Amino acid sequence: MSVPKQRLDEEKIETLRSWGEGLQSDPREEVRAAGRAITLLVEEIEALNVDLWNARADRLGQGPFRADAVKLPPPLPEM
Repeated sequence: MSVPKQRLDEEKIETLRSWGEGLQSDPREEVRAAGRAITLLVEEIEALNVDLWNARADRLGQGPFRADAVKLPPPLPEM
């Protein structure tokens, strides 16, 4: 399996969040549903990033990161 060359950075995540929120105000039900789906996926990506960061921090003996923080933690060094 190949690794994608373009990763979802914070700017791309915020763009997706804006799209999702914008689509949720569309008069068409299927478009609103797509907007909700995009928003849910963005929230899940953020939660998974926090989980991954915490798992790496545990391996390095650093403290956990709170999921309710405003921004994602900085990336940890590769292991």
